[in-house]
Amino acid sequence: MVIREMFRSYVPRVDEVGFGVRVVDGIEVDESGKIVLKRKTVKMFNGNMVKPPRACHHELPVHAKPVPVVDLARLSARMCKQESRVWQDLKRFIDDEAMYEGFCSTGRKRRTPLALLSDDDVTRLVTCGIARPIADSSELVFCSAFSVDELDRSRRRAIHHPGQINDGCVMPRVVLPSFDEMKKEFFGDKAKFCFTADSTAWYYQVPLAPSIKRFFAFRNASGECFVLTRLPMGASFSCAVAHFVSSVIARIVTEGLDVQFFVYIDNFCFYGNSQQELAVARQRLVHIQSDVNVLFGEISHVRRSSRDVAT
Repeated sequence: MVIREMFRSYVPRVDEVGFGVRVVDGIEVDESGKIVLKRKTVKMFNGNMVKPPRACHHELPVHAKPVPVVDLARLSARMCKQESRVWQDLKRFIDDEAMYEGFCSTGRKRRTPLALLSDDDVTRLVTCGIARPIADSSELVFCSAFSVDELDRSRRRAIHHPGQINDGCVMPRVVLPSFDEMKKEFFGDKAKFCFTADSTAWYYQVPLAPSIKRFFAFRNASGECFVLTRLPMGASFSCAVAHFVSSVIARIVTEGLDVQFFVYIDNFCFYGNSQQELAVARQRLVHIQSDVNVLFGEISHVRRSSRDVAT
């Protein structure tokens, strides 16, 4: 992930690219029970970017999968009062047309947005339901569209950077657990057993309302127009929305159980002293996939934790 809010609650705005930050890229449990925090340094950029990072290995496929969209109405019906209050603010980022009109009026106008995704790249996004073609119009607000390499996964990630909107909006606060916080919990007396999960192409499981899709238009290399239908990788608010939805899911599956959890955007770790209660939480996580139409790529088995953490 390459957006500036991925590390803790806030990253200061900078005027250049190349600011490296260590982030959690996955949470796993190895055969010995050791909890592995997969970390990597990402290049970050923001609304003031001048030279965006660009992919060098164009032969690699763009990361896109035909994933379902979360039933946010059904999920919101299961939120507690505090979650509902937070969601009322965050939900505006995926359905409030008037708010986006305001963003565009305050965000500074930019040069012609980049159009560095190839026709094949965009065709892949359209095939997976992540974008759709649209007729060119003066009402469209264009993002810069490009890709960055993820060589450790033999792929590229498509980035849609809505510069004018990023400038105009106030980034919602999101607090992600730090490495030290995770280690402290796992080394304590709460992590005899654990299991992990990873949601598939998580941003692309969060839908944008039809009324705001025109604010996330982009062009392919041939100049044809498209709009995103899912949460954009590159918008300053996306991390907060995705992380909150994950946190709600984790809270629901652990409700009434003596089970703790960490959520890091699309990575989940559940832990506790009762193997039986963790097994119940795991079963709930399996079932919630059909309940709210969410897809997990992998849900590990419950296993004894060595209470050791590797980074």
